[in-house]
Amino acid sequence: EYMGVIEYSVMEEDLSPLLPSEFTIDSAIDHIQFGRFQKRMLFICGLGLMTDVLLLNEMAFLLPVLKEEWSLDKSHQGLLGAATYLGMVVGAYFWGRFSDKYGRRPGFVWSVIVAIIAGFCSAFSHTAVFLGICRIVVGFGIGGNAPVAFTLFSEIIPVHNRGFHMILIDAFAMMGMLFSCAFAYLALSRWKSWRAFCLLSSTFGLFVIALRKHLTESPRFYISMGYQRDAKSLLYQIALSNHCQLPVGNLKTPAAANISFSAQFRRPSFAITTMLLWLSWIGLHLGSTGIHTWLPTFFSTKGIISEDVPRVVLFTAFGEIPGLILAACLIDRIGRRWSLALMQTLAATFTGLFALTIDLDFSFVHAFFLNMAIRGAHSLIFVYTSEVYATPIRGSALGLAASIARVTSILSPLLGASLLQHSLQAPLILYALSFLVAAIVSIMLPIETAGKVLDAELIQDTNSRGSTFNRIPT
Repeated sequence: EYMGVIEYSVMEEDLSPLLPSEFTIDSAIDHIQFGRFQKRMLFICGLGLMTDVLLLNEMAFLLPVLKEEWSLDKSHQGLLGAATYLGMVVGAYFWGRFSDKYGRRPGFVWSVIVAIIAGFCSAFSHTAVFLGICRIVVGFGIGGNAPVAFTLFSEIIPVHNRGFHMILIDAFAMMGMLFSCAFAYLALSRWKSWRAFCLLSSTFGLFVIALRKHLTESPRFYISMGYQRDAKSLLYQIALSNHCQLPVGNLKTPAAANISFSAQFRRPSFAITTMLLWLSWIGLHLGSTGIHTWLPTFFSTKGIISEDVPRVVLFTAFGEIPGLILAACLIDRIGRRWSLALMQTLAATFTGLFALTIDLDFSFVHAFFLNMAIRGAHSLIFVYTSEVYATPIRGSALGLAASIARVTSILSPLLGASLLQHSLQAPLILYALSFLVAAIVSIMLPIETAGKVLDAELIQDTNSRGSTFNRIPT
């Protein structure tokens, strides 16, 4: 019976021999399988990602409106477009580090609370300065939302088809994009109120706060902090929720090891993987941020009247649906690296075609497939980054990668504003090249995480701690 718990092909080479009275967290989660508990966590984390995308995409629709209402020049538009990403630079690493120290759950909940408060305040802005401050705080909140959500969800799902299940959570981000376009059409085109648009974009965060009592901590976080009893108790609750039982015996934890991101960076293999991964993040975000920020402006420049721009962007945003489907089909078949490189190559191709196309109908088609590729690439890079790092530093590492990418996201709208003064094609060519460089770097990544258990070797000794720690109230 015990061997039946751990006999599955993807785990045989990753798990050390176990005594009959012991089980690891990997064998326990794989034995529990994907069930009602994971579905509940998927829904709540997904609502957080929807809030993230809704708040992030606001400025793409607000800039054309505020340009007329507040007489903003290109440089001021660029600064407002970059304000959210400035907050995300700090927020991504802060909340990732926070989640490694205090837990995934409080990090996730508090990042949403900060974001939606600032989001509601944005609706009452009367100057560009006040709006810019609100956008910085919004960015600080949503900067940590996606890294913590992916970290939390990756730690509670079985290794088998983990990539597919991780893509599911990003489906909520896709729905957030669709809701953003729909809200923009409703509020900006029908109601003629950008303030209503800001209020609508913040509403989904209220559902996260309302459902926070149903959000649980990660058992891997408990183990990384040395709280074996808390981890086993939580695993029991997960098994109960999924109508199954835990394996018989004690929860086995690896030998003690205190690690930090800076200490690991001294290892050549770790440093090479991290640097290449950062370059992939930078290239992807330079291109995708510029596209999402200026896509309404690109269509306006091509002759679409301002009232019809949200509807056109909504149509092209539906490309995110096949993007997620394609990513889900590829991720466990050809691996994370090749799937990511393929999506980034497609993004470069369709960005170049969009730049060279004059015909509006073809521009719509190219923008549709461009959104497909960008959504798939974003999903895949989050999945890969959340898998390649050890549990004690997973939140910090993912947050730091996102933070570095957000620095690029600040520069992208500014570069776009500068290049738009010369021609429509200039920023698009830059964005296409950034996608292409990111694809080349992704292929060079030395580690493939498909089919492997999350790192469970570098955690702290459970015998040196009690069963309580600094908890942040949520």
